[in-house]
This record gives sequence, structure tokens and C-alpha cells, in this order.
Amino acid sequence: MSKWILIILAAGMIVYFNSLFNGFVWDDEEQIVNNPIIRSVGNIGQAFGAGTFYSGGAGLAKGFYRPVVTVYYMLVYSVFKLHAWGYHLAQIAIHLMSAVLIYKLLARWMEEKWAGWGGLLFAVHPGISKTVVYAASAGDALYTLFILVSLWAWGRNWTVGISVWLALLSKESAIAAVPIVLIYGWWFGKKNQRGVGATAVLIAVGAYLILRLAAGISIPKLDLAPITQATLAQRLMTVPAELGNYLRLVFWPAKLTISQHWVVENWQDPRFWGWGLIMIGLTGSLLWLGLKYRSKKYWFGVMWMGLSLGAVLNIYPLDGTIDETWLYFPMIGVIGLILYPITKLGKYCVYGLIIIVLGLGIRTMARNRDWKNGLILYGRAIKDSPPSYELENNYGVELFRIGKLDEARGHFEKSIKLQPRWWFAYNNLGAIYQRGGDLQTAKSLYEQGLERADYYLAYENLAVVKLKLDKDEETEKFLIEALKKLPANEILNQALAIVKYRLKALRAR
Repeated sequence: MSKWILIILAAGMIVYFNSLFNGFVWDDEEQIVNNPIIRSVGNIGQAFGAGTFYSGGAGLAKGFYRPVVTVYYMLVYSVFKLHAWGYHLAQIAIHLMSAVLIYKLLARWMEEKWAGWGGLLFAVHPGISKTVVYAASAGDALYTLFILVSLWAWGRNWTVGISVWLALLSKESAIAAVPIVLIYGWWFGKKNQRGVGATAVLIAVGAYLILRLAAGISIPKLDLAPITQATLAQRLMTVPAELGNYLRLVFWPAKLTISQHWVVENWQDPRFWGWGLIMIGLTGSLLWLGLKYRSKKYWFGVMWMGLSLGAVLNIYPLDGTIDETWLYFPMIGVIGLILYPITKLGKYCVYGLIIIVLGLGIRTMARNRDWKNGLILYGRAIKDSPPSYELENNYGVELFRIGKLDEARGHFEKSIKLQPRWWFAYNNLGAIYQRGGDLQTAKSLYEQGLERADYYLAYENLAVVKLKLDKDEETEKFLIEALKKLPANEILNQALAIVKYRLKALRAR
């Protein structure tokens, strides 16, 4: 085994060791903790027929189509049950396999030591640490690994095709990697392998689309985040600031946060023209270096970065403005571009790289602690991020869990003010009033939440309140309708049994 592989694995484990003591946070709860589907590999058929989120009695929710992620959770659950450290360990392993493959791929194009530094930078970089320490980000880690396998195995057509197929089934973002795989095969593969390899990739894309259509899952409509409500012109004006923030994450990842919702609304905003001028300068520099080096390897790095970043710049609106997980795959192209000129400068760059890797590793270890639990994560992020309806709601949930109901109420109210269509906050605010004994207000809030979405917890909470407030005939009608949408929901079925028992007893008098 190469010494560089050992260095990459050792450094990665050292940097991420403290994340093994973190718990489940954020979407981990609905995708893992509260998701009964992952508790049996026998449910694998359901994984290929829906999304990854538990819907509270209707199987898995539609929306994002990532069956490989659900199967991955099934496999991890079969070994570690609901012990969070097992999920973190599995994700670290996936991340380090990708780092090793980056080293192996770069070693085809440059000296082994420079390739080793590339894999090491990827292994310890804090700007992409969210994908490693956040279990619900498994899709990004998995699709990146599968795409790297397809590049490493180019020429073995079945392996390439299956790897691309698995990548697409891990996360939709992998579609932006398909041109990268095809360009790699065309530029660097053997001539007699180009056609067959490309055919294998296109068959994989077709097989993915067939499965997705069979599951009845279209492109999800995202319309809650501010960026989704912005005009195309505003989204385009936001692009320079998005690129600037990703640039900052690469070169100066001092400030790391989550749930970033902001929009550049006019051209006078300094985030538009300031970052815009910088991006023009950087684009010119990339073109100048490309003309200077005249290397397919260099241009491949440019295309890797450009295609993968272009997919997450909200030309088509996503559910946030920027996100560290969206930098995970593009980071590989960025590292390749950084290394290319460094290899021309000589051995003195090694000393600088040592200092950089140490600094990045220390920052990653510090960031891991923020992910220990939701209270720490959201409490920190709510100070560092622009106003966010998600953060206000999520922080309120954590405060509710430790009994700080008055503080939690304020955050739920802020969440509703920031995004009046955010159904989770109505349900959670209703729980505050229910806990305080104001059942009428709680009922109204649950009903407002259900007007916005069929959220299973709102159905459950409203059922409990209606059992205490409403006539049994009215409650029975509500439960029958609710169970049409959530037929396997235990709480709703129990509530219906109670109502039927009451009505039967009343009629027997």
C-alpha cells in the first residue's frame, strides 16, 4: 500500500475522530431516527418507489429520488441500529475512499507526491466537512464516490455504467457529473473504448430515468426559500456572490454555517459588482493559464469545476442560496486546478502545503464540535447566518425539548414571519400552546399548518386536540380523511379506535 494512502487515511481519521461522538441532527431525524422503512432490508422495494423522508404512515415521501441513500441507511442500520456513531463512521469511510481515489486519479497525471497532497487536501478540508459529519448528506458523499469509481475504472464498461447509475440514484446532482465522465473518457480513454464507454454511461442515465418515472417522481417544486421566489434576473445577479462565497469556503473557511437564505436583488448591491469584478478577473486568469499550459488536464479541471458549480448556482432555483454540501464534488476540480500550477513551482511549495493542511485539519476538528447536537448547531448558525426561517424553527425545536418554551415560542413566531408558508413552524408553535393548555389556539395553528402541507405530525397533534375539544362525530370524519393519506399512522389509528369506542358506548345507552 502506498504511503500516501496511509497518510490520507490516518489524517482523515484523526481530523474526523471527534465527530464520532456527535448525535443525530436536522434531517437525520426524518430520514433515519423516525424512519421505520430503513429498519428492514426487506423494505428495499419501497426505497426504489419513493424519496428518503418518512411521511408518517404513507411510506416514504415523494420528492427527491435517492433510493441508494435509503438502501445505504438500511445497511448501516442493520449493523449499528440507531447508534449515531455508526452512521458517522460509515460516512467518514466513504469520504476517505473518495480521497484515496482522488489521489489515484491525480497520480495518472502528475507526480505521486502532488497527487498525494491533492487527496490529503480533500480529506481534511473544513469547507466540505458538512458532507462528512451530517448523516443526511450521505447522498453527496455516495454520488461523489461512485463518479470517482467510474473515472478510475474507465475501460471496464459494466463498472463504469453501474457506477454512474448508482451515482444518479444517490442524488440528482450527479446528472451534472455525467458530461464530466464522458469528457474524461473521450480525452483520456483509449480510442477503442470511447464509444462503448459512452454507451454504458447513456444506458445508465436511461435506466435511472425509467426507474424515476416508474416511481412517479418528477422534479420537485421548491418554492419556500427566498432564492426560489426571486426573479431570474435576481438569481443571475446573485451568482457572483454565490461564487465568491464558495471561493471563500475553499481558501478561507473561517466562517462555516448552514441554511443560508439570501438574494442579491439589484445591481447596486456591492455583492453583485464587487464579487462580479473579482470573478471577471479570476475567469481571465483561468483562461490565460489555459492558453499558457495548453493542457487537456488543465481544461478538464476547469470543466469539472464549471459544470459541477454551475449546477448549484440557482439558475434553476434550489432550496437554498449556497450550501457546503454543494461544494463537495466541485472541490475535486478546484483542488486539481490549484495543484496544476503548484507542480511547476517546485519543492518549496511542500512547506506551505504542510502548514495549510495542518490549519485546515484544525479548523475541521473545531467545526465538528458544532455538529454535536442540534442545540449547538442551530444556536451557532443563527448568529452567523442571515435570517432563516429554517434556523428559527429548528432552534425553537431544540429549546422546546429542553423546556425553554417561551424562548422557543419566539423563534417559531419569527420563522412564521420570515416564511408564512412554512408548515413546520405552525405545528411547532401549536405544540407550545397545547403544552400550555390553550387547546383552541393549538388547534387553529395545526389547521393552518395542514392548509399548507399534509404534515403527519400536524395530523397527529390535531387528532389529540380534537379528541378533547370536538364532538366525536366530527373527529371521526377528520380521522377517516386523514387515514386516507396516512393509512399506517399508529397515532391516527389509535385515535380512531378511541372515537369509535366512545360512539359505540354512547349509542348503547
